[in-house]
Amino acid sequence: MPETKVENGNKRKRIIIVCLFTLLSLHCLGTFFIKLINISSADGYRTDFIAYYTAATLIGSGEISEIYVGVKDDFSVVTSGRYFETAKRAGFPFAPTRFLYLPIFATPFRLLTIFTFSTAAKIWLTINLICIFFIIYLEWYFTKVLPHPVLRLVVIASLNLYSFPLLYALTLGQTSILIYLIICLIFYFTIKNYEALAGIFLGIITALKFSPLLFIIYFLYRKKYKLVICCFLTAVSIFLASLLIYGLPLHGIYLDYLMKLSSMGIAGLSNQSIEAILLRLFTKNTILYYYPVKIPILLSIIRYALIVILLGGVYRCIKEENNSNHHQSYPLELSAITLCMLIIPSISWLHYFNAAILSIIFISVYYFKIYPTRKFIIIPLIVMSYAMIAFHPDCTALANFYGQGLLMKLLASFPFIGACIMLFINLIFLKDLRCRLVKR
Repeated sequence: MPETKVENGNKRKRIIIVCLFTLLSLHCLGTFFIKLINISSADGYRTDFIAYYTAATLIGSGEISEIYVGVKDDFSVVTSGRYFETAKRAGFPFAPTRFLYLPIFATPFRLLTIFTFSTAAKIWLTINLICIFFIIYLEWYFTKVLPHPVLRLVVIASLNLYSFPLLYALTLGQTSILIYLIICLIFYFTIKNYEALAGIFLGIITALKFSPLLFIIYFLYRKKYKLVICCFLTAVSIFLASLLIYGLPLHGIYLDYLMKLSSMGIAGLSNQSIEAILLRLFTKNTILYYYPVKIPILLSIIRYALIVILLGGVYRCIKEENNSNHHQSYPLELSAITLCMLIIPSISWLHYFNAAILSIIFISVYYFKIYPTRKFIIIPLIVMSYAMIAFHPDCTALANFYGQGLLMKLLASFPFIGACIMLFINLIFLKDLRCRLVKR
């Protein structure tokens, strides 16, 4: 009789859990579908996709010298010239954003220029949705050490589809979702010992964004020389192909363009880097200010000091006596490097932070499967860090209503703060794992 009561009690708990997760999945899919309809119907808000489309159109018409527009006041948009006119002719109702990549990365988008801007934007949105599907599948695969595959799938899908940075990237028509997928693929190919493939993908995003250089340093430290060589050859091949196709003068303009942009800082709320936080907190620049500003020397010193401290902490937690055991800590190490890649560069836009979900998943797996003490305080910290990243409020509207004081600047910086909390937890787990590996 007592056993029957226990079985009935367990059955009720399972039913309640299944019902809760069913409601969660339905709510998640419902809200995502509604937002997706809003995104697909607002073609004028493809504010980053228009840059790819415009650059590809100019290349197709033989006007390649027009794809990089000189920086005057506004960092993000172009308000005059051939680039501006081309975007307007495509049907984009606002000032277009700048094209910031090597010219060769505009070449694939030439396939989309045979369609109208509206149709091309929907095709690009579909490609991004396919990327999200594969991201969720790979993360589900990475968590196979945990039980309940259906519940895992619901949780992983919800973590991604609720995420504001991911929805923001979809709205902008950005490449950051593709980079998120490639980071997942790098991890997958590395654990499968396909180092050449991992290196090729790392080389692609290094040529595209440059900030993945941190991954190269990490893989060098882990003596993954085949991976690093393939990465180097891929990145160099992409640059040489771009140089061969589009010529040296255009790349000279591109490099000069990058140097001018990198010498200045951006304080706007979408920039979630260490540098942006310092500019918002300790200068008169507001959270709505997107014009390039000169960085005070003292803030530069503070920024580099913080970077050294942060990377030094990551190194101390990664460093272990027996390098052959590092595969056990590899998910947490990759997680730490990913978080560093998000907060260290001088410009780290909010939509980059969709990749932070991968770190949350690796941290959660360690907590539920391996962490011996299961301290309760960790769960609220993980939830809080996720909430700070995934549920970013409309700071523009709040700032216009309440002003731009210290509290508003901190609120606008929540994704950065959430990533820092996550990195702190990540390093605690890495330290714990390192100590246990050394004891063995």
